[in-house]
Amino acid sequence: MKKIVLISFISFAVLTSSAQEADDKATNKKKKGIGERMSGLAGKLLTAKADNLSNVAISTNIISGIFDMRTEATETKYYPAGTQEGDYSVAVSFLKNQGAGMLDLKGVVTCDGVPMESVGLGSYVLVFKQPFTESKKISIKAENGDLAQFILKPIPEIQILTINNDKILPILDLAEDITVEFTNPPGSENTVINAGMLTDIMGVRAFNYFADFPAKKTKVTIPKEALSNLTVSGKMGAGQLNKGENFFVLERLLKTENSNIGPEQMRGKIPSVTMFARAYSSWRVIVKGKQEEGIITALNLFGKSADKTVAYEVSKPNAQSGIPFSRGSKFGLSTLTLNGILQTSTSSTWSSPYTIYTSTTTYTFPELSNEHWDNLLDAFYQKMTVMFETKFNIPFVDVGKVTGTANYNTLFEVDEVNEETKISRSYKNTKRSSPQKMGEMFKAIKSISSSQSSETPLNNMMKEADVDGLVNVYLNFQVSANKAGNIILLPSIHFSIQGRDETKNNRNGTYATGKIYFGTGIPFNGDAVRADPKSLIKVCQIDKLIAALEYALVNLQMKEVAMGYDKIWSIGE
Repeated sequence: MKKIVLISFISFAVLTSSAQEADDKATNKKKKGIGERMSGLAGKLLTAKADNLSNVAISTNIISGIFDMRTEATETKYYPAGTQEGDYSVAVSFLKNQGAGMLDLKGVVTCDGVPMESVGLGSYVLVFKQPFTESKKISIKAENGDLAQFILKPIPEIQILTINNDKILPILDLAEDITVEFTNPPGSENTVINAGMLTDIMGVRAFNYFADFPAKKTKVTIPKEALSNLTVSGKMGAGQLNKGENFFVLERLLKTENSNIGPEQMRGKIPSVTMFARAYSSWRVIVKGKQEEGIITALNLFGKSADKTVAYEVSKPNAQSGIPFSRGSKFGLSTLTLNGILQTSTSSTWSSPYTIYTSTTTYTFPELSNEHWDNLLDAFYQKMTVMFETKFNIPFVDVGKVTGTANYNTLFEVDEVNEETKISRSYKNTKRSSPQKMGEMFKAIKSISSSQSSETPLNNMMKEADVDGLVNVYLNFQVSANKAGNIILLPSIHFSIQGRDETKNNRNGTYATGKIYFGTGIPFNGDAVRADPKSLIKVCQIDKLIAALEYALVNLQMKEVAMGYDKIWSIGE
């Protein structure tokens, strides 16, 4: 589902490690598997050198308790000999703020004045045997003189007390719920807890997380459905939790985003800073059984309406990033565009012994005013918002609240035209959320950042507009003819609903994506369409489009409830 397996050691695992590959022989390291070597090679290819801090997206980690080294997770192979469960560490990683990859900094990185050792891939780390009694200070000096300094504050440790009321060697059946009891000392209130177990894929061993919940309670039940919705998952069972001996881990996490970095942090010229405080507790367990639902990567629904005139395809990812509709409270419109091909031709050919004849028939939809098409878009929007509020109890904010956000200009302009052969309109100056032209694609590529911050333009738009979902709709029309030779208009829509959940570190997710399209149209009278905007709404079958959208999304919600999405997102609440 996510590109985590081979790059996890680039973006996180290496951040928390503290050994150099050059020490492998001296510390009796195990040889890396092919997947691990591929991960290292990919990391090296994505690592550039930097002598300044102007394009740095920095990520810091302070860990109050490392997990058990006996897990033999791939990242443990980067730790120095003698590292034990419960040790403490500080790490910093340099990523590209613009572009994909890491930065190998030319300069000096210290923690409380002690030089931090590079573990490669733009990361530096130190491991401590004694608990943190105060914050740690990271100082950075680049070769060109750029300076930065960060104060890393540890969070309370976490300890597993029981798993399924067992204190010795819990046996976990993947077809059953898991109840875990753990500590939440004072200071844990704003942290999030993640639960996972080990997965092996292509020689890479890593913790595969399947549940996250707020640190409000000291005992939670993880529903069995969560074990089918893994962060790393794929076809043919890829991402399956290891059977037999395994380790169950709880990770306590506090993430401080770029915009919340306090004045005590001297960021200098660094444009993006994300700070993590973590703590781990790991227990040896035995895993048996099989998930009743197997490994879910996505929910995919497709079908036709009762009269077979409307087809739909709708999907959402598994519950790790597929947000259930029950979590939605307010949506906003970010894109509603109309594009139509209003003229098409068909040709037929026949012959006599001496001549070849060709007949061309051109079908043309009436050329209408902008007001007609704008009225159509408004009708679609009004009916769609009523449907969401009626069926899902999700109202929409005013369109201007979204289009007026600071990050809305990161979207793409709509080239509006109104010609005999085509129409392109945008509802209330909304823009396209996806690139179409070559220049726009380059712009999208250029905007890629390796920052681990969730403060993306999309999330920032949602926060500023105070919504937890943004709806994008592309309404398309194609002129055609039915079997009787009557001119018809075939409508279709492509849509996506992207969201965030502020209770889970503003994690991005998807409510739904899909398309709805017609196989048949209805004949019309051109003069009537020109004279009455309501006639256009009927010809374009807007009511049927909305009804099909409602049918698809209602059925999708029924499936997500049946597959435990709501239970998974509500763990610990």
